[in-house]
Amino acid sequence: MPTPNRHPQRGNVLVLTMFALIPLLGFLGLAVDLGYMFNYKLRAQIAADAAALAASLTPYNPDLQPDPLAPQVMAAQDIAGANGFKNGEATILVDVNSPPLEGAFKATEPGIYFEADIKQDLPTYFMSAVGVTSFPIHVRAVAKAAGDVGSCLTVGDATFES
Repeated sequence: MPTPNRHPQRGNVLVLTMFALIPLLGFLGLAVDLGYMFNYKLRAQIAADAAALAASLTPYNPDLQPDPLAPQVMAAQDIAGANGFKNGEATILVDVNSPPLEGAFKATEPGIYFEADIKQDLPTYFMSAVGVTSFPIHVRAVAKAAGDVGSCLTVGDATFES
């Protein structure tokens, strides 16, 4: 005579655990990708600050043709590259403007305030499983040339584009 099954719900804990692991792993992936993004954005802001500072410390010559900003652009892109953000590499764009294109100093004369702008589409690791393949990173910094003194004022601003 067969014995009746005394534990008809045996194995339910395993099934429930498997279903609970799916969202937990999703949140873990989100935490890893967001942590990486915030760390990377901080490094990009440091590079933009250094690039704006380098541009402001490079002597400005308005008579330089065809582009009076060429020495500042070269100095800023060299410093940004030394900080890991080489222009044109892996979707990185390092742009230098004087006067700045946005913000409080956009209406000033060229050669006084220098803006360094770094943009990049940062690829994701775990979030690509749900269709998010990259985070757009955009940081900018503005520095004021202080003449012959060799010092400057830096103003940083970091934003995320959506």
